[in-house]
Amino acid sequence: MANIPITGQLDNDTLHKMALPRCGCEDVKRMNKAMETPLNGPQNFVTGSSWPKKTLSWKITDYSRTSRLTPDEQRDAMERALDIWAKQTQLRFQYVENPRDFADIDIKFAVGRHSNEGEYAFDGPGGVLAHAFFPTVGMVHFDDQETWMLGMEAQYQGTELYIVAAHEFGHALGLSHSNVPGALMAPFYAYSQNLVLHKDDTDGIQWLYGKPINNEPKQTIPTQPTPVPTTVVTGGYCNLRFQAAFHVDIWNDGRSRTFVFADDENSPSGHLKGMYVHQLNHLGYMVNSKRRIQELFKPWAPYRVDAAMYMPDTKDVYLIYGTRLLRYEIRGDNFVRAQVKGQQYLDTRKMPQKPQSAMVMPYSRGNAYYVIMFGKTRFWDWHHSINRVGGWNYPISQLGQQFPLDFQATILRNGFIYIFQHDKYYKFDPSNWRLDESYPKPIAPAWMKGTCGSANI
Repeated sequence: MANIPITGQLDNDTLHKMALPRCGCEDVKRMNKAMETPLNGPQNFVTGSSWPKKTLSWKITDYSRTSRLTPDEQRDAMERALDIWAKQTQLRFQYVENPRDFADIDIKFAVGRHSNEGEYAFDGPGGVLAHAFFPTVGMVHFDDQETWMLGMEAQYQGTELYIVAAHEFGHALGLSHSNVPGALMAPFYAYSQNLVLHKDDTDGIQWLYGKPINNEPKQTIPTQPTPVPTTVVTGGYCNLRFQAAFHVDIWNDGRSRTFVFADDENSPSGHLKGMYVHQLNHLGYMVNSKRRIQELFKPWAPYRVDAAMYMPDTKDVYLIYGTRLLRYEIRGDNFVRAQVKGQQYLDTRKMPQKPQSAMVMPYSRGNAYYVIMFGKTRFWDWHHSINRVGGWNYPISQLGQQFPLDFQATILRNGFIYIFQHDKYYKFDPSNWRLDESYPKPIAPAWMKGTCGSANI
């Protein structure tokens, strides 16, 4: 990436490059295990992923507390840095005034270890200046121990915030590092009095988002709050809250069937709520389908379930409760407990965190599956065929700010994953790891139907 002749020696040229201030992002990005080499465009730029829309909101959650720059100056630098990309594409950027409101791109200044998990800690003055995450995460962080300046005084006394921000926004929009000298997306910081995008930068961003339709200047437009879809349902199964769930493609009647684990809202006040299993079919909620877990899962089943999974390749059902993972086979109208690789159950305490929910994911060819498990703050992959935790172990925040937190259940159905959170649900495309922007939607009309209303899933 530094265009240094390979000598096998730690020579002065190498030491000089190592000492330069630079971006903290990796030079070579691999977005998934199947990608052996980065995705190359017509020049030397490298792309990772892109936003599925052309209008992005942005905000500054935490301004610099150490810089002499005022908040207005910092905001102006960010706005100009976004505009340099907007002028070459069809992108538009909306500024979000209230830092507590949602924004696609979330900017903050931080010091040292600035996340709960400790990843990507800053190293103080010099070295790593900032880092950002690919779409659709949207996080952009600046080391607040750097001497941030603007204009000519940054040439000798500090670091030009506008230049670094423009580079990091390139990452946030989907560009990785370039090995072209002079490109903005090269990994090493270089001061420029008149910053312009290199052809390599322009080719990369236009490959992702297209060329501008006209030459009109792009303007920051006010963010309008997006109304959350709501519905009014009353009583009974219309208020069912999915605590865990799984979907069987073909049940005994030849149609698909969804099984939902939910707390009994009718339990007397002060009593421990019992959990029941409810069933849904293509017509919606199956009246009188409510059963205790032990009535369907035999000869033994937990009294409640934290997460549930159905694996279409082996036709097994897995239930997680507490620190145990149990496997069941479908037998007629029931689920019969079976061993898991010669054991009565698996001890989930060997996993990175206690599983709170799980998501069944198809491999690219769709004929085999693995599981992504979610703990309180992290997610990781688990391969049921070999009973092994894979190589993933990442903060949930890397899935993006729009990804629902603390969701209760997921269902794999017709190639899509549906994520349930309280009275709403989301649609997730596992082929590109993106949420459908038309969601969330209310659960009851789409899944319960009947007196709860009617809507397409």
